[in-house]
Amino acid sequence: MRSSKDHRSALFVDFDNIYIGLSRGSTVGAERFATKPQKWLQWLEEGGGGDADNSVAGRRILVRRCYLNPQQFARYRPFFMRAGFEVVDTPALTAQGKTSADMLMALDIMDARQHATHFDEFIVFSGDADFTPVLLRLRKHDRRTAVLTAGSSAASYRAACDLAISEETFLERALGVDGDQAASRAPASADRNQAKAGQALLRTIAEKVKKQISLSGNVRPTDLPAIYKGFEEFLTGDSWLGYFSLRGMTEAVVDSDDQLAIIGEDPWWVGFKAGAGEEPAADTAAQQTRFADPENSDWQGEVAEFLKNVVQQSDRPVSLATLAQKAMDEFGEEIQSSRWAGAGTFKGLLEKLDLAPMKISSGGPGYVFDPANHEDPGGREPIDDFSEEQPELAQFARSINDLTNAPYLSPQQYALVIDEIVKEVHENGFDLVQTSKAVRDRCYGKGAMVARAAISFLLKGLLYSGFPFDDEQSHTPEKVAEVLIENTEELSRRAQMDLTDEQRAQIREWIAGQVKPLDEDTSSDPGPVAETEPVQ
Repeated sequence: MRSSKDHRSALFVDFDNIYIGLSRGSTVGAERFATKPQKWLQWLEEGGGGDADNSVAGRRILVRRCYLNPQQFARYRPFFMRAGFEVVDTPALTAQGKTSADMLMALDIMDARQHATHFDEFIVFSGDADFTPVLLRLRKHDRRTAVLTAGSSAASYRAACDLAISEETFLERALGVDGDQAASRAPASADRNQAKAGQALLRTIAEKVKKQISLSGNVRPTDLPAIYKGFEEFLTGDSWLGYFSLRGMTEAVVDSDDQLAIIGEDPWWVGFKAGAGEEPAADTAAQQTRFADPENSDWQGEVAEFLKNVVQQSDRPVSLATLAQKAMDEFGEEIQSSRWAGAGTFKGLLEKLDLAPMKISSGGPGYVFDPANHEDPGGREPIDDFSEEQPELAQFARSINDLTNAPYLSPQQYALVIDEIVKEVHENGFDLVQTSKAVRDRCYGKGAMVARAAISFLLKGLLYSGFPFDDEQSHTPEKVAEVLIENTEELSRRAQMDLTDEQRAQIREWIAGQVKPLDEDTSSDPGPVAETEPVQ
């Protein structure tokens, strides 16, 4: 028996819409959706799909209705009936296969709104924007709404609900697709028999990673290759020490050391586990330094004043790694050997010092900035070289991003992402969940922090534009770029933006301006990426 505090929910599933949408990106996911409804129902009832802004403690799904075309999907009917669904037959009514599912769902939702149970939440599984007026009507009556979309969906449709469950979230967390497939994703072109690095080497690498964490706090994945290249064993092959990817190798390094952990998902970082790395070292050398006694305040004002001067003299926020190195240059290695005066990390030391009016940013790898002279790099738009180098094009890209959610990436970053999509699909084939993760980690390995959501957006644009992922002749950066340009133009038209010839030329310069043939290098100096959360 679930708690009386759980949301009383009514669930309406457009089976045809969701199954077909999922099958385009993951046939495994589509089959699990169709044959294991108990699995994703349990996920929903446990509050699945919520986030920090739309948290759901739990649900009691009191109404379960599934609208299904019996002429095409009758084989899946028993699975939903066994899960307690009312299955409503919606056979095709036209030669094009159009059913009455949308109309029946809308009518049933309106009927349920007036039900004596007074449902707290209405959950709609459909990417059809025709339900937008229904969602708006429910909002007027103070009912919470959640939707699952599989495939392309209009921005206005997602804006009309309280919670939009993404296709990737549903596949990974509700259906468990990611965990079962990850083990089989070693590149086909790599030597699968290559021995993996031994534990002794992994632990040595882990020590180097921990030293970097103590300098700058959590380490970005884009900074890890520079650490790994310090080891000869890493440079003798191209298989990431037998783990075939930056993420795979990093997981092995983290597993070799009890103090390390991978933090977050998109983007992810490497840092200390909670409570780890905080105790000062007990060696004699550390005890003999003036920084070993954190209660001794004689040095604190001196260090704080030096660091504030460094930041004030900079024309932009100073990263923690840079500031830590300057502190060691000024005060000697003993400030680090004391485990940063017992704070464990350099950031921990900064938090103990009086740096006012300087502030420490909350986002990214960490920066110290002067609010009077610097913008907060932890804000919505971090330091952006794209806008500095190409201000007119960047402003136009921002406007397109605001209207369509097309990823705000620099032309160099678009070239890199397109190049890595082509390579990944050529080597391993296409699967929405795995390809988006693999391309993100490939970009991390080349030094570009490109959010997975941005990559998923581009992959969906290719997918729903009919890009032939199974045709290797189409796997060229130029052809991928052309499809993305066409998709961006189409999204702009849907957003009621009438593009001029000049604006179409700007879109081409933005997306394809730096794209090169596959045998040319597109990875040099990709630059930073604004951390957006684009959705298709």
